[in-house]
Amino acid sequence: MRRTASAEFAETLDQYPSLAVDTAARVPKLLHQPCDGVRAFILKYQDRILYGLDLHSMQVRLIPACLILGKKQWARDWRSFATGHTFKYLGHKIGVESSPLSTGEAVS
Repeated sequence: MRRTASAEFAETLDQYPSLAVDTAARVPKLLHQPCDGVRAFILKYQDRILYGLDLHSMQVRLIPACLILGKKQWARDWRSFATGHTFKYLGHKIGVESSPLSTGEAVS
């Protein structure tokens, strides 16, 4: 049986107690896993997970477009993790009955 990305991340975080991870480039991996496992991972390691995006521009004139894209990506990622809505995310159906944080449990 194939291990989930969150299980692999959890093993690494347990092995290295001072390590933190960011979500840049990893959100799609998290969203295509069973919600219960991702939810447990986020709640257990919430103080060691940093939200991040892989957006950059080498040209100053493109920075405003990157900021707009970043805001849209953040909103889509939050919707994925915090609601039970069903929608398309990178061509896949996401958000069945419960997304990872849709029960309203506090994340401090």
